[in-house]
Amino acid sequence: MLSPVQEGCEARSFNITTTNAACGSLAVDSTISVQVNVTNAAVGTVAGFEFYLYYDPTYLSATSADTLPPSVFPMPQLTTKQFFPAGTVHLVGACLACSNTSSNGVLVNINFKILAVGVSPLTLAAGLSPMVTRRVSPCWESPTAQGAVFLVPTTADGYFKNEPTKLVRSPASRSCQPL
Repeated sequence: MLSPVQEGCEARSFNITTTNAACGSLAVDSTISVQVNVTNAAVGTVAGFEFYLYYDPTYLSATSADTLPPSVFPMPQLTTKQFFPAGTVHLVGACLACSNTSSNGVLVNINFKILAVGVSPLTLAAGLSPMVTRRVSPCWESPTAQGAVFLVPTTADGYFKNEPTKLVRSPASRSCQPL
């Protein structure tokens, strides 16, 4: 799941839209941080992740990713950080000899430079799971020889929007109100 990082601002969805300057700037040449989160995962069941995130490179450019706290992992490591081709983020992370310590929380932070005024989807590729032989069901019900259990994830997408004429408050947008 995607969620924006903005101190002191309440997120109502997975979309990045601000209507109040106190929430931070979405101006061209600013940098924003977007979190990819895990939700409803039983403690001790997640030891790593791999995903692709797609966005419109006309408006955003992924510049970096990190697993700085807070994280659901006590000692996370990003083993793959690829930001090419433009519009694509491919990240692989693992918690070596450990697993998630909470059911909900941050997997990774992705930093984007804002390139232009407009709207960009933030789309996580649908989760995949390895298959056992030729069966249709995924192998999440049985551990691998190394003890890993593959889980079938679900994803929720969002979008980035900094176009003033299109900043409309709705349940599907992220907004900030003065404190």
